[in-house]
Amino acid sequence: MRRTFALVTAVLAGLASGCGGAADDGGGPTKIRMAWGVPGDEIKYLMQADPAKAPNQGHCYELEWKQLTNTAQGAQELAAGTLDGATVGALAVGTAVERGADLTVAGEMFAERTPNFTTTWLVRKDSPVRTAADLRGKKVATAGIGTPTYYIQLQYLQQAGLKTGKDYQNPELPYPQQQEALASGRVDAAVFAQPFYAKAMATGEFRPLFRVSDVHDNMPQLLQVFNRRFVKEHPKAARCFMDDFGTVAKFVADPANRQTVIDAEAKIAKIPTGALKGYLMTRDDYYRPPGGALDVNGLQSTWDYFQQNGVLKKKLDVHEYVDASVLAKAG
Repeated sequence: MRRTFALVTAVLAGLASGCGGAADDGGGPTKIRMAWGVPGDEIKYLMQADPAKAPNQGHCYELEWKQLTNTAQGAQELAAGTLDGATVGALAVGTAVERGADLTVAGEMFAERTPNFTTTWLVRKDSPVRTAADLRGKKVATAGIGTPTYYIQLQYLQQAGLKTGKDYQNPELPYPQQQEALASGRVDAAVFAQPFYAKAMATGEFRPLFRVSDVHDNMPQLLQVFNRRFVKEHPKAARCFMDDFGTVAKFVADPANRQTVIDAEAKIAKIPTGALKGYLMTRDDYYRPPGGALDVNGLQSTWDYFQQNGVLKKKLDVHEYVDASVLAKAG
């Protein structure tokens, strides 16, 4: 009898060690304070709109969701310990770890990579601006000083001999305000991510001037990042979440599920379905890696690009900021 009891106990313990078992501390599902943003966070939109799509949710872990105003906020809160996981931009991660934040990158939502869409600067169709040099004395909007697209814009215009603050003005405008500012003439060029690009181009009033890929191709943009301490203290919960992350990423990538993804994004991100149908999960969308897997070489190349251009102060080795135990898998 004792031998049988011991065997049953061992089996139950083995079952509990998998993602479907109890939390790391044995007291129920581990709470993960997880942040998301707009746009491009389709994996997390699905996890919120239909938790059943993430089968470990509610069993191995439970999520306390927080919406971010920008991805730099995610890096700051992870470093401060007020979040356990977050969607963070590649440059924001680099800046944070350079300053001593103990973070680990586990997955990737999307990248700026041809032949897919990359963030694009538009001008009005009737504008005399045909090349970067024509922007001398003009206003070129940015979505935010210090963002990756801001530095891409700086470099592209520097190649034409233009310096911000001297040869052109660089007003900051949130993405939703760029179209109106450009149409009204308040700015002469503006930057458009999706879905704002699709919405603007549908009017027939604008034309592309340059793209992110004209300066740096294959730039991972949105990453799934954890506070490394959380992963060390709750490895099973982190692994369970990333297993679900990969499962939902594959669901999102399946063309048969496109309408479900659109509906989830409309519900959670509050983007009209009409704006999403024109581009989401087509060639006019960003590149999404299989299974949400991190492109380690792409991230290394991107960090090297920003370091070579003086944005990051030192060379960072991506391998120091990944943990193989929680990396999303492409297969």
